[in-house]
Order: sequence, then structure tokens, then C-alpha cells
Amino acid sequence: MIKKYSERYETTPVAFIVKQNELYSFTTAKTAYVTEFIEGLITRKPDLSRLSLIFKTLYQIVGAFFPVIKEIDKKRLILTEKLKTKTTNRNLLELSDLGMGLVYLVNATQQNSLLLAQLKKLSIYRSLTENEREELEDVEIEADQLVAMANLSDQILGQVSETYNNLLNNNLNDTMRLLTIWSLLLTVPTIVTGFFGMNVLLPFKDSPFGWLIIIFISMFLSIGLLMTILKRIKRDNMK
Repeated sequence: MIKKYSERYETTPVAFIVKQNELYSFTTAKTAYVTEFIEGLITRKPDLSRLSLIFKTLYQIVGAFFPVIKEIDKKRLILTEKLKTKTTNRNLLELSDLGMGLVYLVNATQQNSLLLAQLKKLSIYRSLTENEREELEDVEIEADQLVAMANLSDQILGQVSETYNNLLNNNLNDTMRLLTIWSLLLTVPTIVTGFFGMNVLLPFKDSPFGWLIIIFISMFLSIGLLMTILKRIKRDNMK
């Protein structure tokens, strides 16, 4: 069964015990509707066997996952559009919450499918009527479709998360590269002016255009360094 906490989803197990002519269901306050569903079936169809009650209930339980996964897919599309406009921490956290919730759903759907497959290996399967076997087949088909749907949603969500992680890493690399280039360019004037600031005999000391010459030297070296860096970046991008 499925429970929703804010934007997160978790699953809760439901158990059944068949003993002689009695059927026991074990639920919680969050999954009490399973018992209500069984009571409704008994009221409408009092001649149903215990196993038919279980199979129809399992079909109902499996079917409850489909709208939840569709809701997750819808939210993923909305978040993807938001992230295309602006990548914010809030949107990324919401995407992460969807991913964590989907992990529970994928695991639950796989467990449901595995349980139904194991029923065919039990001795009780040979005692099922033709109608009960058809009901079990219907539930198993529905469960397999649910597993495929959940896995597909999980793969798409994982791909979206990986894509945005790569984009953030690329943006960070671009920012760090820009800051590094600026740091290198600003280092050149500092070195040049520091050299001409020494208290010794230096070239252009008595020239009225000395400060212009120093600025020209700084600009020349900075432009040369910038061109070298840009050529290196261009060569690396072409590899």
C-alpha cells in the first residue's frame, strides 16, 4: 500500500492469512480501505471463495499504484520545465524527493510481482478453480505492467537528475575557469607595477611617459596571456 508524506511516497505491506474457512487481513489505519473493499465484495458477492476475495483485493491494490506513478510523471514534467527556466535548489530538492519516493514504489511493485509469481509454485495453486486461476493471471499481468511502468519512470527520472547534475557541474567548471582567467590576467599588472615600484634605478624612471609605457607593457602581456589561454581552451574543446 502507498502512503504520501508531503511530496514523498512510502509503501506499507498488507498481509492475508487463509485458515480453513476463514480469511484474515492485516492492515493499518492508512490501509484500512483494503478491509472495507473486502467487506464490500462480500456484501455484493457473498458466494465468492476466499481466494477469489484475495485475488480481487490484490488486483485493487496493484491498480492503486498506477495513478501514483502517473502523478509522479506529471510532477516530473512540471519540474523539468521549471528547471529549464531556472535551476533552483528548491526545484532540485523536489526532484530528489520524487526520486526517493519512486525508489519505494519500484521496490514495492517488484515485490508484488515476485509474490504473485511464487504463488504458482505453491501446492495451493493446483487446487485453484479455473476462475481463480484466471483471476490470478489477471493480477499477475497487471503487476508485470506496473513493474515495467515504474521502472521506466525511475529510469527517466534518473536520467533527468543526471542531466541536471552534469549541467551544474559544467556551469561550475565554467565559473571556476572564468575566475582563474581573471586571476591570471590581474596578476600581470601586479607583477609589472611591483617591478617598477622597486626603489632602484629602473628604465623609464625619468620619462614623462613612463606610466603610459608601464600600462602598455601590462596590457600587452595581459592580452598575450589571454590569447594563449583562449587558444588552449579552444584546442581542448576540439579534442
